[in-house]
Amino acid sequence: MNKISKPLLILFLAAIAIFFFFYGRYIPFHEQWPLYEALRTTASIIFGVMGAWIALIYPDTLAKILSKKHTNKTAEIQKVKRVLEPLVFSTFCVILVLTIGVFVPVLKQFSWIMEYVQIFRGISFGLLGMLTLAMGIELLKMLIPGLEIKQEFTAIKNKQEQLSKIQSRVQKQKSDE
Repeated sequence: MNKISKPLLILFLAAIAIFFFFYGRYIPFHEQWPLYEALRTTASIIFGVMGAWIALIYPDTLAKILSKKHTNKTAEIQKVKRVLEPLVFSTFCVILVLTIGVFVPVLKQFSWIMEYVQIFRGISFGLLGMLTLAMGIELLKMLIPGLEIKQEFTAIKNKQEQLSKIQSRVQKQKSDE
């Protein structure tokens, strides 16, 4: 992500959080919790898929990065970094949702929190909205490794077709002689 788009993304996520804060103040937590669970489930799936991408698609890349013999690691690090970012974010989301699930019932026992329940509902829903949007972005990032592999397969297929055409022309020329 370039230097301009990252601050814009943060600003956009903050605007989403503020929007959801104001409109989420009247949504009870028991109605918000299924959305948190869906977020946790999605994050868990992303974690699993990205782990599989790393293990199955990039084992050679990881070996090159960890090898002391291989000197130019920049390209390999960029490949793995694109997969690690959604993995790290999904881990963060799972931890956050698990933590919220444990602390909310405890926090509901404090009377001063219940006095400001609308503010805490708004904070909760704002966080939920921001995390959901960010998770959507991470889901889109999951497509990148698959698209890269598809492009590599297409390039290999095109090379094989060109090689086959050249070989058939050479064979035809030999048979014409």
